[in-house]
Amino acid sequence: MEQIFPDEMQGSYGVVRSLDELHEMEHDRKDLETRYLMKEDELLKTADGVRFAVCNQWGAYNIPNIFRVMEKWGWNVIKDKE
Repeated sequence: MEQIFPDEMQGSYGVVRSLDELHEMEHDRKDLETRYLMKEDELLKTADGVRFAVCNQWGAYNIPNIFRVMEKWGWNVIKDKE
């Protein structure tokens, strides 16, 4: 995941972080729960059992990075009219 979605793509929080890494960070638990999808049914899990949380801190300044990755991998990106 980190090879396709590198940390700098999102900004200071990165795209995905292991739960172990998040628990070692100097942030308080409530802050992490607002910045990452951390409910049990939202976590990603690798084949070897490592659980990861996805950052939810996305906006106009970094969302174009997601579109670039999608286009690079040949996924169709359709912009919805507002």
